[in-house]
Amino acid sequence: MASAARPYCSTDPVEALSASLTREQKHIVDRMVEAHRLYRAQDGAGCRLFEWPCTEEQEVLSDVVSPLLQRLLQFARTVPGFDLLDFSDQSSLLSVSSLEVMFLLSAQQFSHNPTSPSPALQLFSMSTHSWFRNVESKENIYSRINSGGGEDLFGPVLNFFHSMAALRVTEAEYTLLTATALLCSDRASLQAASCVEKMQELILDLLSRVCGAYAGAARGGAQRFGRLLGRLTELRTLRHNYLLLTRQQPGH
Repeated sequence: MASAARPYCSTDPVEALSASLTREQKHIVDRMVEAHRLYRAQDGAGCRLFEWPCTEEQEVLSDVVSPLLQRLLQFARTVPGFDLLDFSDQSSLLSVSSLEVMFLLSAQQFSHNPTSPSPALQLFSMSTHSWFRNVESKENIYSRINSGGGEDLFGPVLNFFHSMAALRVTEAEYTLLTATALLCSDRASLQAASCVEKMQELILDLLSRVCGAYAGAARGGAQRFGRLLGRLTELRTLRHNYLLLTRQQPGH
């Protein structure tokens, strides 16, 4: 019973990964995981809500990268091939994927501490009349959830968090899901879209191998990779819901 109740440790047996990955692949995953861990440490509890951009599909950053995206860029540079892209493609991918990355970051945070403040829940709790100034307290957020207010907004977010926690997603899997979300070639205006597609294929292959390494009854068995891909579809829905919400705000 104690074993089932203990918090999930994201550091899994090295032997499992070694059996599924080549030495080069394991080096790539290890490097990305370390960068993702550093990114989480920088953007976890200390991240400021107003830093998260509200970027539409066709909007890109011009010549300036915000502090938050600059931190995300440090992680992105460990994704094979990302550093070879033009700055315009890099900034486009960073800005378009930033909301989905935030949801993944919040889900991982929720898995470790369900009561901690969540950037994702705060985004959906913004007051209609003071969109960028007033953020409801954590108590008000959960009060609205429990009373049914904003259920259509909070429900999918919380369902996503709980589904990720139930899958016991590992740190390596969170890292590769983040990289997959980053390489959203179908939604950004890219000069090297085909290159980005190949980069994403490589990441998905790594994710499939990592899922295979951890496959077992407790984590979804052979269907685990497919279930994680399904969570990426949920991410797109959450992003779509958020963009719809922002369009309803004054000034949009």
